[in-house]
Amino acid sequence: MISRPNFLTDTELLFIETFWEDSKTYIANNGKKLNLHQINLPGTVIDKLSEFGDVIKSEVYELEQPYRIHNDTRNEVQSKWTCIVPLDLKPQGGVTVFDQYAYNFSYSLDPYYNNDYNKLLQLEDRKDKIFQYDENVKLPDIPELSHIRDKDKIGFTIKEKIEFEFNKLIAFPSINFHCSNNTNNFSNKSSLVIFTK
Repeated sequence: MISRPNFLTDTELLFIETFWEDSKTYIANNGKKLNLHQINLPGTVIDKLSEFGDVIKSEVYELEQPYRIHNDTRNEVQSKWTCIVPLDLKPQGGVTVFDQYAYNFSYSLDPYYNNDYNKLLQLEDRKDKIFQYDENVKLPDIPELSHIRDKDKIGFTIKEKIEFEFNKLIAFPSINFHCSNNTNNFSNKSSLVIFTK
């Protein structure tokens, strides 16, 4: 994992929070929303991200609930890095990255959003698709992972937990499974996420 505090300038932050393009809303099976706003990054931000490769997609996400276990390998173009910059002045939670990973597809363990981007990976298929998956281990029952279904904790181990800070870049390999951290009275989270190749 790589982190960089104060990643965006005030001008870049204003640009990113203002110039959204195509937007989509996904409704989870519990009624909570996920808004995704596509954005073309200014050249100054692309230059700062060059150590991670070429930007293939960037978007601002707004969550009403913490995202569950998934990876960001992507489907159309294989992503190398997932880069997240929290946009909330006082972010709720952070991200937990797991030791387990998968290539060639973006998988989700939980079908709570009805979309075909993150392919649902059934329990019986996980040991064949996920590297370092071990049916003899299980994630701990801790508040940060309280939104994860019990069966989805099987096979996973924590690589690193990072608390979000406003405007601090967090970067990790897109192949690694990860999830948002839950918090007491979680209400929303907004971040810029960039995928590179």
